[in-house]
Amino acid sequence: MMKPILIVEHGEEPAAARFYERAFGASIVEIHRLRDGTPFSYQMRIGEQVFGVSGANPRRQADEVPTGPKSPEFLGASTCLMTLAVGDVGAIVDKAETAGATVRVRPTIAVHGGLASSIVDPFGHLWNVYEAAEMRHHENQAAA
Repeated sequence: MMKPILIVEHGEEPAAARFYERAFGASIVEIHRLRDGTPFSYQMRIGEQVFGVSGANPRRQADEVPTGPKSPEFLGASTCLMTLAVGDVGAIVDKAETAGATVRVRPTIAVHGGLASSIVDPFGHLWNVYEAAEMRHHENQAAA
C-alpha cells in the first residue's frame, strides 16, 4: 500500500484536516500527537483511499541543504497532483470552494467525456477532481 502525505506549514495540520473533511468528505482515521498533545500528523480517508496530512519540520525548512519534506507554501508551488474521482464534480468543487479552495479550472467536459475541474486547496496542494466513467455509468443506470 502506498499512502501519500500532504505537507502543510507547521501548525496548520488541524486546519488542513478540517478543510479535507468539509471539502471532500474525508474522515480522520488517526491523529498523531507530540508529547504535549499538539497534533502533528493526521491519517485520513476519502472513500477507500488513505492519505496523510503532516506539518513541515521548521528546522528542515531552514536548512540550506534541500532535505526533508517542504510545504507548497514554502516552495511556492505544489510538487504533486492529487486526483479525486467523484460522482458529482460540480458539487465537490462548490464544497471545496466554500471551504477555502481556489478554483483553477471550473468543471468542464474533459477528454474522457466526463466533467473535470482543477482546484488548489488553501495549503497549496493541487487537486484534479474528475467524474469517473464507472460512477457516471452507475448513476445513469440508477436514473433509468
